[in-house]
Amino acid sequence: MSKQIYKYIVPVRSGNQECQMPVGAKIVHVGMQGRKRIGIWCEVDTCEKCQCSRLFQVYGTGQDIGSGTYLGTVIDIPFVWHVYETTPVTPTKHH
Repeated sequence: MSKQIYKYIVPVRSGNQECQMPVGAKIVHVGMQGRKRIGIWCEVDTCEKCQCSRLFQVYGTGQDIGSGTYLGTVIDIPFVWHVYETTPVTPTKHH
């Protein structure tokens, strides 16, 4: 097993945002990555060939939130965004 940190970008917009990640990717940090872009940093096993689809939702302070797992809060002055993972991990394909 070989581990590295990978970054995935989620735009700040309504609706679910999908990212393809290696199965078993462990989210270790969320933070702003430029204007209206949120970075999600994950620890991944670089030997893992199976990818999975993961869905994320970004909410502004004061907005109604749906179900999901809270990942973190990021500041994009003057806005504050809250990031949730909204679905369980589902394997999608092998490489």
